[in-house]
Amino acid sequence: MKQSRYVFKAVVATTILWASCVAQVGADEESLGAETFIDLPSTITCIASAPDDDTRVFICERAGVVSILNAKTGVMNDEPYLDISDQITMALGEQGLCRLIFHPNYQENGRLFVYATYPEGDAKGDAILMEFARDGDDPDLTDPDGDRVMVIEQPTPYHQGGFMAFGDDGYLYLATGDGGGGNGGGPRAQNITDGRLLGKILRIDLDADDFPSDSDRDYSIPPGNPFVGIEGDDEIWAYGFRNPWSGSLDPVTGDIYIGDVGRVSWEELSVLVGGGLGGENYGWRCMEGSACTGFNVCTCNDPSLELPIWEYFHDPDPVRCSIIGANVYRGCAMPFLDGHIMTSDMCSDEIWSIDWNPAEGLIDVRDRTAEISGSGAVISSPTAIGHDDRGEIWIGTYQGVVHKIVPQVPVIAESDFDCNGVVDVNDLLVVLGAWGPCDGCRADLDGDHLVTVSELLQVIADWG
Repeated sequence: MKQSRYVFKAVVATTILWASCVAQVGADEESLGAETFIDLPSTITCIASAPDDDTRVFICERAGVVSILNAKTGVMNDEPYLDISDQITMALGEQGLCRLIFHPNYQENGRLFVYATYPEGDAKGDAILMEFARDGDDPDLTDPDGDRVMVIEQPTPYHQGGFMAFGDDGYLYLATGDGGGGNGGGPRAQNITDGRLLGKILRIDLDADDFPSDSDRDYSIPPGNPFVGIEGDDEIWAYGFRNPWSGSLDPVTGDIYIGDVGRVSWEELSVLVGGGLGGENYGWRCMEGSACTGFNVCTCNDPSLELPIWEYFHDPDPVRCSIIGANVYRGCAMPFLDGHIMTSDMCSDEIWSIDWNPAEGLIDVRDRTAEISGSGAVISSPTAIGHDDRGEIWIGTYQGVVHKIVPQVPVIAESDFDCNGVVDVNDLLVVLGAWGPCDGCRADLDGDHLVTVSELLQVIADWG
């Protein structure tokens, strides 16, 4: 197995891993903790998982490197999965590698997509969606020579956005920022006809090409997009966003949650219920959250505008500045958190779980900061929240540290593969059915890419 090229800090190895793996005194059965795994050279901008891969967690650094963490051993591969640090720019503002996503059929076709800033354009850093291909001989490597899919011309080095998700319809949903500049740089987020596609959620088909003569547009337009055949840019699905940096698509409901970074006063969490109907307007820049900005590029409090499901103020104590994460939990380890949305703030280090659904609205907001820090973990300056293929939540930081959110009181064993709270014959059959070489399957409990007697013994030890 490849060994880590990164050094585990002694304090992490001796304190965090111990403190976060045991139940804390006084912790209840719904208390969260965190495990700390690695310390990377630069800011973490995304944490991603590949479909049907229960072992690998892909960690993106702003500098343009994607590494593989074995989630079961805590060891980082010696060689990067993808290194495009010599191709992209992070010289100014918020530039760099923003996001990574895998094609839904990645295990068969090896296709993956990166959204990053490349050194070109007026701002010396246009946001470009690139396609790359996994190495045919080594699933831990990717060819660094990619192909352009889409170019978003950036007027400034700020507000690239970056949230991406594949919907149940097979289309890619890509959120772009408004391009930055003073007060959002004009009404770009409200402009649906200028072709710049800024401050939007786009929906495109990556399995076809409507523009074969254009090397910067290697995609097709889904026929159900709201502005197809009428005034408006065909790629647009929804609009009125400032800097939709974070988000997630709920695999159960299809809801899309977006963390849209605010300007002066408000950070907001918004939702496209069921993925949206198409054509929704989320209000920036006449509104910041549910507050009027005074910029008359749309009508403030117009009933047609979509308001956030939750927002918070830039309190001076604690100092808040940027919402990070909008990730719905659908994992196994914390059934009490099922369907809740995890989010945080980069400056205050606060972490919240939010209970919301379309029928009841906002049910509860729980500040998880104290209980997580009480578990022995210090999560400072979060910059990315993601999930592994099991749906468990991971957090990356500005300093390059990666954490996994875990229950302080474990209730589900790792060998309980169907997550029903009991290790029984069904879980035994999972191990027997996967026996032998197993690249990324869930039955591989020790992360060695084999299912052997060690997994069988673990099931027996956890029986009941």
